[in-house]
Amino acid sequence: MKKQFVAALSRSQGRNAWAVIFRHPIRIDPNTGKVGLRVRQGLGTADEVEANQLKDQLNQLLGDDSYWSLSAKSDAERRFHRRVVEIFFHGMEPEENDFGAIRESIITLPTSQNSEYRRALLLGTTGAGKTTLLRQLIGTDPETERFP
Repeated sequence: MKKQFVAALSRSQGRNAWAVIFRHPIRIDPNTGKVGLRVRQGLGTADEVEANQLKDQLNQLLGDDSYWSLSAKSDAERRFHRRVVEIFFHGMEPEENDFGAIRESIITLPTSQNSEYRRALLLGTTGAGKTTLLRQLIGTDPETERFP
C-alpha cells in the first residue's frame, strides 16, 4: 500500500501568519536516515481562506507522485501557486559549492593582487610534454630525481 503524505495548517502562538506541516515524500530525515523529513514552512499569509487553498494545492502535489522529482518542477510551477512549489521543492535542488573558496579558506594561495607570484596553467594531451617543460623550468634531472 502506498504511503499517504498530507499537509496540515499550523499557526505559531502569538503569530497571525499560517504555516504548513507535512512529511516530505522524497527528502531524507538526517536524524533517522529515512524518507519523510518533517517540513514546516510559512505560507506568507494571515488569511485562513487563502491558507486553506494553498494547503489544498500542496496536498494535490503530495498526492501525485509524478511531481516528486526535480524534473517535474516546471510542470508544478504551471499548475500550482508559486509558494506551494517553493515549499515542496526547497532542499531538493543540489547545493552549489564554491570549491575555490573552500580551498582558499583552508590553504590560502598567493594571488597576483596581493603578491608578486603568478600562476600558470599547462594544458595538453597525455605525452604532450607538460611535465618535461616543468622539469626544464625548475632544473631537475629525470634520471636522478623523482618529480613529480
